[in-house]
Amino acid sequence: MPVLLRPDFDPVHLRVLAKGSKNASQARRLLALAAIYKRRDTDRGRVDRQIVRGWVLKFNAHGPDEPIDRKPPGQPSRLDDTHRAALVGTIEGGPTPAIHGMVRWRLIDLCQWLWHEFGVFAAKPTLSRELRAMRYHKLTARPPRMSSIRHRPNIFGAICPKDGKTAGLILPWCIIKATTLFLAELSTKVTPGRHALLLLDRASWHRSAHLVVPDNITIVALPAKCPELNHRAAIPRGAGREAD
Repeated sequence: MPVLLRPDFDPVHLRVLAKGSKNASQARRLLALAAIYKRRDTDRGRVDRQIVRGWVLKFNAHGPDEPIDRKPPGQPSRLDDTHRAALVGTIEGGPTPAIHGMVRWRLIDLCQWLWHEFGVFAAKPTLSRELRAMRYHKLTARPPRMSSIRHRPNIFGAICPKDGKTAGLILPWCIIKATTLFLAELSTKVTPGRHALLLLDRASWHRSAHLVVPDNITIVALPAKCPELNHRAAIPRGAGREAD
């Protein structure tokens, strides 16, 4: 069925509005409507008749300001204020482990709760947006850092090949502080009046300037790029001897 344009406008008025518009799409639509006012169908913007019909309906309902590009409103929310209020109460109350079989709510659990309570289906992304709008945030357990996974017990030990004296500590890290603790322990095992030469590889915690070396110990580093000298079968790590 044909749709008549509202009678309070005319083609001259619409052309003036189109000339003053800063929106190209609005100006084009106003010119198309002005052509329809003149009963001309050849200047309707080279678009489908159904689209022009939509322009006419919006123009009749809202006037010349309606033919401006606007963001589509999208689908209405599946949740209303009643659903949101009940959802807040459920979240704040938390699940009952004996009843719900869990200690914290997941999105999928809340989706199922909405369905059972109100018959409202809400996908996880939809419910996630609703919860963020209500200032709720998803909490997840932080995965352990790789550095903490690698913290295994480390044995710091030294042996005197001549006398068979030993000293050792089991510490959680191979770091400068741990090496400093071991050197302090080793210092107490050195015979008073004698000096210990400690043979070590070139690990960073063995050569740091922040390493505290007792006065009765001298560290002797293995030569660089000589892995055969660091073989456990040849020279035990931390081997040393006392000297006068």
